[in-house]
Amino acid sequence: MALSRLGLRGQNERILTLLEIDAFHQIHQAWRALGYPFDSLVPSYATAISVSGDTPQALASPAGILVNQGVRNPVVRIEQLHFAQARLLRPS
Repeated sequence: MALSRLGLRGQNERILTLLEIDAFHQIHQAWRALGYPFDSLVPSYATAISVSGDTPQALASPAGILVNQGVRNPVVRIEQLHFAQARLLRPS
């Protein structure tokens, strides 16, 4: 008999959700022991890879390392971005 017919699919999803909540609770306890000052964590990819989401650089730094095959490049400040600067030419 299919799992969905027995109602096990929904039950399995609830169990997985509870496991995920417990995992983030354990991460939070470990971070608190290291001096993390906040009362809770936001369950997110950034938290799962052990970066705080309180600044853009906190996630950008490990993401840059992943994109560059494990190499940490120097931080570069971008002062300006210009989008859609080219003018479209009308067909003759």
